[in-house]
Amino acid sequence: MKRHVRKLTEELKTGKYYYPFRLFFTFVFFTNILLFFAACRSFVDLDTAAKGGIDNPIAADLKAGQVDYLNRLRSMKGESIAYSYYDSIVTHTGRVLERYLIENSVAKEEATIFQLFLDSFRSEPLYPKYYRIYMDGYNPGYKEKQSIKGYRILLSEEKK
Repeated sequence: MKRHVRKLTEELKTGKYYYPFRLFFTFVFFTNILLFFAACRSFVDLDTAAKGGIDNPIAADLKAGQVDYLNRLRSMKGESIAYSYYDSIVTHTGRVLERYLIENSVAKEEATIFQLFLDSFRSEPLYPKYYRIYMDGYNPGYKEKQSIKGYRILLSEEKK
């Protein structure tokens, strides 16, 4: 075993295998850099007391009510927004809340590509791609009429 290690060490010193090793470690280094930036947060929570925050979740009637609310949610220009389910949590009071990521329509309309690039390095981005909102799906028969700050909500009489 020692003989093989010594032989490989000599070959590395002479440069016979230097280039492939350099390529491999360069690839590993840049792959790790890309994974680091991909792991940076692209969302922020709403203020805790704001509508949709953890202390003031959006009330809905089960999963269907949550999806109905998110489908009725619009940007200030009236465009529908993209959303996705994130996870469920149990609060310190024992309530189960679902978290959703909703598209930040302001960032889509106002932020430049350079600002969005800089935000990928920040722990609290200025123009997050998504907001994380909290929804309480255990309110039988309730239909939320209040929208989140910066968005508007369609009433059931309005066209979607």
